[in-house]
Formats: sequence, C-alpha cells, structure tokens
Amino acid sequence: MAELLTGRSTTTSVENSDKLPVCFSPGLNLLVWLFQPSHALGTQLVRYLRNQDQLQLAATCCHIRCLVIPHYRLSLKKVPEFIYHEAVNQFLCTYRPAIRYLFIQLGVDLQPDWSDTIRLFLSQIDHLEHIDFGVQNPVEWPAVVRCLDHLPPSSVQKLSVYFRDTYTEPLQTYQDNEKQYFSEALYGRLSRIRSFSVSGIFTEESSTDLILQMLAPFTSLQTLHMYVGNPDDRLCREMAARYSHLTRLALPHSRWHLSLLLGPRPPVFNRLVSLEFMCGDNLVGIQTLNDIVAADYPCLLRCSCLNYLA
Repeated sequence: MAELLTGRSTTTSVENSDKLPVCFSPGLNLLVWLFQPSHALGTQLVRYLRNQDQLQLAATCCHIRCLVIPHYRLSLKKVPEFIYHEAVNQFLCTYRPAIRYLFIQLGVDLQPDWSDTIRLFLSQIDHLEHIDFGVQNPVEWPAVVRCLDHLPPSSVQKLSVYFRDTYTEPLQTYQDNEKQYFSEALYGRLSRIRSFSVSGIFTEESSTDLILQMLAPFTSLQTLHMYVGNPDDRLCREMAARYSHLTRLALPHSRWHLSLLLGPRPPVFNRLVSLEFMCGDNLVGIQTLNDIVAADYPCLLRCSCLNYLA
C-alpha cells in the first residue's frame, strides 16, 4: 500500500503495527512531544512532508504511530487508478486521512459507472483541501463537479480543472447539462469555494458566455486563476463587475485588455494581494501599467507581468 501512495518502495508498512519496533531516544521524545494533541505543531510539521515521509514517520515505532496518523495530510495523484485498488480504499476507510491534494484524470475511455465510482471514493474522505480534475471537454464539467456532493460540507476550499479539448458545442448543451446535474446543495457547495483555477481552449463564439456560466456558482472566490485563450472586452468588463472582491488574480498566457481590468479610477480590484498577467507587446496594456498608482492597490504585495512578445 505504501508503494501506491508514494510511488516508491519502502521496507516498513504502516499497517504492520504489531511489528513496529519499541525504542526510546531523545529524538523520539521530541517527536512524541511535537505530535501531542495539545498543540498544532505536529500538523504544521506534516505540511512539509511528502506521503512517503509521513508513512515512514508513522512506522518509526509504536509510540509515535498513534500520534502521527491523525495528522496525515496526503496527496493522491494517480486517480482513477487508486479508486479500483482495494488496499487504498481499505487504508482510507481505516485511517480516514486528510487529503491535501487529489488529482483525478478523466480520459475518453471512462467506465460506464465512473461517476458512481468516484463519488463512492470521495465518500471515504473526511477532509479534502484541493481537488484537481483533468476533463476531456467542458460539456462534461457539470457531471464531473457533481461528484463533490459526496464530500463533507467543510471540505474543498480549492478547485481546479483543465480541459483538454476545445469546446465546440452550443452553449445550450452546457446549460442543459448543468440543469440535469446541479442541485441546490451543489450550488451551495460551489458558493463556498475560495479558490478556482480553470484552463482550456474555447472558441471565440462560445468562450465568454460559457466561461461566465461556469464561473457563476463561485460567488465567494478569493483566488481566481484563468487561462482562456483570447478573452474579449465583455469578459473583461464582467470580470471587473463580478469579482472585484478577489485578493489573488492570475491571468497567464492570455491577452487580457488590462485597461478594462486595471484602468478605471478608482480601481476595481483594490483588494488584490497578488496579481499575475501577460502584457506582451500591447502598448495600451503597458501604458495601463505605467499609470498604476501604488496608493490605489494598498494590499498588493506581488505583481508578476509575463512579457511575451508576438
């Protein structure tokens, strides 16, 4: 099981608790103290450890094992392969570890019961911080995101999706799928998401309406990362109107009209802490940057400009 979670072989399995050594040392005493439930030092330490490091730490000896397991923060990057593996499912059911990152790659050769299988898999997770989907086509997004229905309400603060194919369906097709798969509970869950990342290639005819339709449920975002190809003026204006409350905005590899996003005075995005965008050889965009006044963005700590020339 450890090999599945880490991608490497390990000689000691965390499940073999009866065979763990009993040992005493100053280092062990320090670890025992760090992972005491009376403080959060153990949780902070685990954030810097890979899956393999966490499992090997729990396998150090029986004294530390019971203290480390409640602090697990694992990353699973081989889904859906994991979903069909009995050992992984047994591990999740037994230890109920927190998952800090889960990547689910959905290809063209999906099993007919893929949705039910993923929802069953997610029902075994009590806490999930970030879930990342690789999806073939945006038209499938409503069916995919419906899987979040089976997570606890407090789970998932960060959601990412990458679309491999260009969207060519009519907007009505996406809207029909949304009506079919979205529930009031799902709308409520998406409204609590704090960070959303979306990447894909959209045709100019459908991009703005489709992107706005996809973004509409996310009403409480603090962080937004978007790569959408060629955003038009209407999308820029709608972004400024709907998401002026953002604290982190990343618009890489896309030629946004910065004068519509950053040009108005007083500025729209005056709560930004971090801003990333591509300026290229757009003279209007460069002039917009020159006109930015520091006092207009009092919270801004990081500004990154990607200057790709056409």
